[in-house]
Amino acid sequence: MFKTYSTTTKRVEQLLNNYLTSPLIIDIEYMQHYTNQHQKNFDASILKRATCHSYSMENITPVIKPNELLVGSKTRFTRGSIPYCNYASSYVLRELSKEENIKNFEEDIQEKVTDIGKGGGMQINKEILKDKNSKFSHFGKKHLIPKKDLPVLKEIANYWNDKCMQFFGDKLWKNYFNEAEYIDKGWKDVLYTAAHDPAPEGRYVLDYETSLKLGFRQLINKMKKKIINCDV
Repeated sequence: MFKTYSTTTKRVEQLLNNYLTSPLIIDIEYMQHYTNQHQKNFDASILKRATCHSYSMENITPVIKPNELLVGSKTRFTRGSIPYCNYASSYVLRELSKEENIKNFEEDIQEKVTDIGKGGGMQINKEILKDKNSKFSHFGKKHLIPKKDLPVLKEIANYWNDKCMQFFGDKLWKNYFNEAEYIDKGWKDVLYTAAHDPAPEGRYVLDYETSLKLGFRQLINKMKKKIINCDV
């Protein structure tokens, strides 16, 4: 059973509960159009990026969901997430390599000290994957992705691997910043988390429910145990 929340109107209540009871799904359509347009003439300028964005928005499947007054979205799904390979593609390739059981990419070291919630869309995802005939596959720790989209996403990510912002950004600071090695070491030692991997939307939504349920002292003790048991 899912929680229901009191809202100002019945329509808003239905919208809210529909969102909270929908699975988390990777939607590649926007990125597919963006990449197709970009391939016509590689250019990293802001005008080129605007042209690709405009082309994508003009060609994605229009979806109007029940009870919506303001319509239009970059994704076809209620809780859809776009893999922005134009910002960073390495994390996409890393997740795809896990799905294919390939060890070409180092596993994200920070996954060893992070927890993923079990409620809402997460639980729905698990139920969907239990079906042997499911049309979805697992992507990352949180999302589903249509199986038919996996090879297309891999092709997109490979295209952007040496063209995305992260590639050029890493190239600059690793070559011109004298203390670059300390940033790498800090990452591997989990001294900080990175914001340069553009995870799907929602990554900055605080898990207030866990904080209220457990309390900060219990959370702090839990983190201390993780630090002690961490082998990085």
